[in-house]
Amino acid sequence: MNSWFGLKQSMYLGYKDFRIFWSAKSWLFGWGLRTFCACLGFVLLAHAADRADAIPRLLVSYALFAGCAATLWVVAASTWIRSEGMLAPLMAAPSGLFACTLGRGLVWAANGFVTSAGVFFISIWYFGLGFDLAWILRCLVAFAVASLSTYAFGIFWGLIGLFVPALRNIMASLLGTAIFAFGGVVVPIDFWSPWVGKVALALPSAHLAPLLQQGATQSVLGPVTAELAVGTGWLMLALLAAHQAAAWARRSGNVQE
Repeated sequence: MNSWFGLKQSMYLGYKDFRIFWSAKSWLFGWGLRTFCACLGFVLLAHAADRADAIPRLLVSYALFAGCAATLWVVAASTWIRSEGMLAPLMAAPSGLFACTLGRGLVWAANGFVTSAGVFFISIWYFGLGFDLAWILRCLVAFAVASLSTYAFGIFWGLIGLFVPALRNIMASLLGTAIFAFGGVVVPIDFWSPWVGKVALALPSAHLAPLLQQGATQSVLGPVTAELAVGTGWLMLALLAAHQAAAWARRSGNVQE
């Protein structure tokens, strides 16, 4: 009960965090417009390579990656409790550090899904990608699952960053670059050497590329199950990291900025 109460209250706090950064207008014409404009680079790249047929795949791949990048705000958000002086109270609270960090970061997973879906639907309209309902539904499932697995991934690294808060933004940028380069959606995993590909399977989005292909008939169950397994693994690591971080902080007394 205490953990559930702490989770609910921290979800509300996460919503307040989001509102500090974004209003509806600033999100739509700031973050949303910036993210959509970035995908135009992929269109130019496809035309420069005389591969206009690759535009649909590049756009939907970027839409998924954009959602992952938006979700990775959770890395920085997980460190804010330290600068706010709330780390020590949360370690002493019945709900615990993990539940509160989990709840506070959930808004960024929602932000990731909305970012992906927004870029995707604008791309369908602006570039005339066609209205294939089955494909659209598969892509929306992929966006939702990618946001959740990236959220779990980001929670783990955010808890690691809790004790090196000055590096939180650098960490988020490096993690986003890793997903972009090795996550299998923008750059196919088989582009890399086999051992890199095996390691990359632990990254968010690594199992979702088949769902993004137009005309694909593959069941969503296999990729979604594999991606959820990746997310669950990172969430278990985050739980372990929260317990270890709290134990280390109690022993060292290093619980404030």
